[in-house]
Amino acid sequence: MMIDNFDKLLGKVLPQDKESKSPRAVLIGADDAAHLEAVSKAAKEKIVRPLLLGPEEKIKKLATENSLDISGLSILNAISNDEMVSKAASLIREDQVDLGIIGNIGSSFLLTRLFDKQIGFRVGKKRLSHLALMEMKSYHKFLMVTDGAVNAEPSLASKIEIIRNGLAMANKLGIDQPKVGILAAVEVIYPAMPVTMDGAVISKMADKGQ
Repeated sequence: MMIDNFDKLLGKVLPQDKESKSPRAVLIGADDAAHLEAVSKAAKEKIVRPLLLGPEEKIKKLATENSLDISGLSILNAISNDEMVSKAASLIREDQVDLGIIGNIGSSFLLTRLFDKQIGFRVGKKRLSHLALMEMKSYHKFLMVTDGAVNAEPSLASKIEIIRNGLAMANKLGIDQPKVGILAAVEVIYPAMPVTMDGAVISKMADKGQ
């Protein structure tokens, strides 16, 4: 079955019986009211089992001030951003959580520190990439955009790996042969603009089944 909206996606990932459990998630930088509200709601709907990571006293104060019930959620105290990233990486690396959620912490700082060799989060040489999954009223199915956050100036080889990561996600959603658009500032092949040449190469590779 093709999953083309969030209702179908939730139906697929939510526990189907009492024996099943929702994914374990760590909210990195839980000292933010909006993120606290989101994960507490997700916990009540059994979408995730969240662990709150951040300055414990501030998290509790924010919950009280915003009338948020976090009594059933665990808190792992971490004061500095460095401490938060280090503890989050350990939790993920040691399989204590299934996914990480960015909270009150800068994305660029988190990614830079998370991929530091000393942190030990990254395993192997496989290209890591960001993917946004969007559902819009004006479009009849999911739209996936990659890479908007991790790879700033990818090479041709990196772009191919990024696309393959996107294809893998599309396949998990039941989309066997997704349509891929290579975006650039112009719509034609323009030799003075290398990104359009990369797009042409990738398009020809796709034509040849590569």
